[in-house]
Amino acid sequence: MPTSDARRPSWLRWILTALCVLAALVALDVALTWALEPYGSNSDSVWYEYRQATAEGAQFDTVVIGSSVAQDSLQPGPIDEALGANSFCLASPGQSLESSYEALKVALDEHPVRRVILGTSYTQLAEEPWANSNMAFVQALCNGQPFGEQVARYLRLLANPDYVGTVSSLSFLMPFTLSHVSYTPSAILGNIHNRLECATPLEAQARIDGSWVPLGNGYANYEGQVNPETLGANLLGVNHLDYLGLGGKGLNESELRGLRQICELCEAQGVELVVLVAPHPRFEVLSIGEAYPAGMAEVQEYVTSHGALYLDFNMAHQDLYDIWEGDFIDATHLNRQGAERFTPVFVDVVKRAESGEDVSAQFYAYDRYDEYLASLDGIYYVCFEDEHVDGKVQLTAIAYAGSRCQLEYAFEMQKDDGNWTRVRDWSSDPVATLPDEGYRFLNVRILARQAGATEPERSHYQTVTLL
Repeated sequence: MPTSDARRPSWLRWILTALCVLAALVALDVALTWALEPYGSNSDSVWYEYRQATAEGAQFDTVVIGSSVAQDSLQPGPIDEALGANSFCLASPGQSLESSYEALKVALDEHPVRRVILGTSYTQLAEEPWANSNMAFVQALCNGQPFGEQVARYLRLLANPDYVGTVSSLSFLMPFTLSHVSYTPSAILGNIHNRLECATPLEAQARIDGSWVPLGNGYANYEGQVNPETLGANLLGVNHLDYLGLGGKGLNESELRGLRQICELCEAQGVELVVLVAPHPRFEVLSIGEAYPAGMAEVQEYVTSHGALYLDFNMAHQDLYDIWEGDFIDATHLNRQGAERFTPVFVDVVKRAESGEDVSAQFYAYDRYDEYLASLDGIYYVCFEDEHVDGKVQLTAIAYAGSRCQLEYAFEMQKDDGNWTRVRDWSSDPVATLPDEGYRFLNVRILARQAGATEPERSHYQTVTLL
């Protein structure tokens, strides 16, 4: 005779209750992730496009890996034409080098890859990997894959030593807490509509971001130009102040670990590796200071010790590649125009290096960093720091310029009618004091020029608080 619920052992009822609660939580987790995880993210689009190409039998002998600086800096046409390649870009925004290593393993398992281009930068190597980007990467990589593979990848993410014991480790169990749209009804409904109405992530991303320009095979660029006064993005919101303290941080061990894995894997499998340090606006390298050549020399030494080609285009002689500010969408990434100008230069250097030519003479060596600084003849950015000293606001100029440039500064404040009035005339002294007192907010502008010039070369304004 069947045992009634009342006569079942208490431990069995407890187990059944726990399983029901767990199933409900998992269902809720899945539903929230489906509603909140951005459909049509860049990672989504890259891996959807890759899986589609693979399903149609495409074979890639060259792959590009790395973060957004890799994806935005290169275009497929010149790479494939000049190098006789069939390439695919598996780079995506915020992709850590350990994630790039995972992407590379997939490509090596599925294609006769003979060349790998890793695009990176000092900023990536110095900053902590973003947990939300790693989550988005794993989600995109797992879409449509066998259940066992998905479980294995999520377990590796949970066991990552960078996250074990942290809040992020718990958040990986609830993906919607890391990679999500804005927590507003309109954003959530828009995401759900994209899932229901868009046939592919590519279509959804085009709907989300009209300035995003897909170029095929995982490559993409953005339209627009950086604002030269703020060096903030028209679209992406990168702040110039993000880099002021970067030089003192040193390189991040997690990113170096990923770099070592990539170098060792390519060397073990006899695959050519090209490490590209993508061009950035001049101000970024200058703002990092002496930490830049010190840190990147360490990277270069490790990369070349594994037989890889290392190219830092921030250190390129200007007759090889001159960095133009208008080529950037923000303080970090090349725009479409910039990638169109840069890619042919890059592939030409790679082609010449592959033919046996020593191309190192066209780049400034890190141990001769002073020569690089002396080669720069402009002011690339100016801003100021403000502090209260004896009841007054003291302003201190911060300028990024070539080492031979002799700089002068002037300071202005904005009146109530919107016009600017001079509060300190041109001087080589970088420090000035505002004459005004009394609690209020005030827009202040700094102007910079080189000695002997009659017009300012750079300007920047920001809001200060009078006490």
